[in-house]
Amino acid sequence: MAILKNIFLFISLLLLTTGCFSDFEPDLKSVPVLCMNSNISAGDTVVLQLTRTWRWSDPTVDEQNIIVDDAEVRLYVNDEFIETLHFAEIPPMSALPDSYDEPTHGYRSGYVAKEGDCIKLTAYSEKYGDAWAEVTVPESIDISHVDYDVVSFSSFSRGSYHRYNFGLNMLIWFTDRASTTDYYEFSESRSIPDRYYIPVPGQDNDEECFASFTYFHVDYDKEPLFTEHVSALESAISDTWGYSIFSDRQISGKSYPLHIAIRDLYYNINNPENNPELETASIDLHLDVISRSYYTHVMSVWAHNDGINGVLGDVGLADPVWDASNVSTGAGVVTARSRATYRLYLQDIVNRKEKATPHL
Repeated sequence: MAILKNIFLFISLLLLTTGCFSDFEPDLKSVPVLCMNSNISAGDTVVLQLTRTWRWSDPTVDEQNIIVDDAEVRLYVNDEFIETLHFAEIPPMSALPDSYDEPTHGYRSGYVAKEGDCIKLTAYSEKYGDAWAEVTVPESIDISHVDYDVVSFSSFSRGSYHRYNFGLNMLIWFTDRASTTDYYEFSESRSIPDRYYIPVPGQDNDEECFASFTYFHVDYDKEPLFTEHVSALESAISDTWGYSIFSDRQISGKSYPLHIAIRDLYYNINNPENNPELETASIDLHLDVISRSYYTHVMSVWAHNDGINGVLGDVGLADPVWDASNVSTGAGVVTARSRATYRLYLQDIVNRKEKATPHL
């Protein structure tokens, strides 16, 4: 698919580049404004990253000097003033985008967001002016159950150590609400128990007790809802893989299974004491109900990067596609989500598989 896109772009560029090249910097007046970014999660405190816009060709700009650290930032919940947020270090794994590997800085509240909250954030800077955004935290929808088939199963054992290799074809069931328009994002993560060591009689080295697993590919291609935003032409010239955001326009009020596959999963466990805590390694399946602002922003990013209008706009054959924003200045996005999680315990999977497999 991507090669067709490249060919399409190449041909378009050939049509446009029949003259001479020259560098051109349009002398457009650009006044920096505040940019607000926050992804508010039900059950977590509210954090806001506040920066300012800049001219794209400014060579002095870096990640640090665009941060606005002296603004007055206020939090309102359901039209009631809650508190003034203070600038501080935000630890990894916060709700801010791109903050999973190392700490960043932003404005942090002590308020824990709840489902149904209407949250408004306002900011004022003497240098860059005002900005505000509002979002409602959606109500979560549970994953009711998961059906799965185990494929390509193999195992190896030596003493108390066991190694398993297999894949999973999953149907992840949930029921959409008929009374509201809902937007979703699916994701997965891994949970493993803490490892520990026990002494081995007659030996100087302790034995490691652990459970761990890895997998190399999560296949979203079998789920048609993940590409509902893609036209037939775009599917031929654009990249469509990797997206797991969708709406309920095809499944409103219905029960529906997401079709997800995991390939090349390797599960290792050494449990000489038969400790049940070591059998809690799990694949965590997350179904987020997301705000409309989150959905429209991601869809606009896709349309800009891979949609037909974005592809044509990049070469001057169509109007440009801009990233969607719900911030008053048009810069940034404030979103919200509520998460439901379903855990698939790997030990249960291999126990059932081995029990169902006849031994010769």
